[in-house]
Amino acid sequence: MKKVLTVPPLSQESMDFIIYKYKVSVDGRCKSVDWIANEMYGGVRSTAYRKREEIVGNIAQWANIHGDS
Repeated sequence: MKKVLTVPPLSQESMDFIIYKYKVSVDGRCKSVDWIANEMYGGVRSTAYRKREEIVGNIAQWANIHGDS
């Protein structure tokens, strides 16, 4: 995760999403996509799930270009 967050050109929105989804919080849990939908997209779950797929695709594309796995 550190490598993903330190390599541009992810947007701030994408970085926030990744931090919410994958950073373990004080209670030892990561945030759900539903929680992220409420926090970032006014409760629109379809937007949150679409954004998640976009982020994963962007990271995979970046990894392919730079030879990372």
